[in-house]
Amino acid sequence: MGSNMARNIFNGLSSALQQRWSKENITKEEIISLLKEYEQAVQDGTFREKGWTGNYKFTYGVSKLAVNLFPSILARYEEVRKKHLQVYSCSPGYVKSEMTNFKGVYTIE
Repeated sequence: MGSNMARNIFNGLSSALQQRWSKENITKEEIISLLKEYEQAVQDGTFREKGWTGNYKFTYGVSKLAVNLFPSILARYEEVRKKHLQVYSCSPGYVKSEMTNFKGVYTIE
């Protein structure tokens, strides 16, 4: 499940990280590397100095950056193209749930 939060997170990244995340034809391995770098920076307490600005919600947003990019990667896989599969990532919007303290505009119904 994608999220519009990914856009906000992307805009808060350093320009160097924005360039890496928005690289044309980014690979699965490059995304995993970025995620591991973020995880290490959080563990070290250096995430802000390394361009990963944000607060406690930032980790959720970083994961959604990856989720939003994976469909474009999958679409380049020969096995997916041969089977004429289409892969999507969508966002349900701001949903009333525990995660949003029930402040969302949409219900789960």
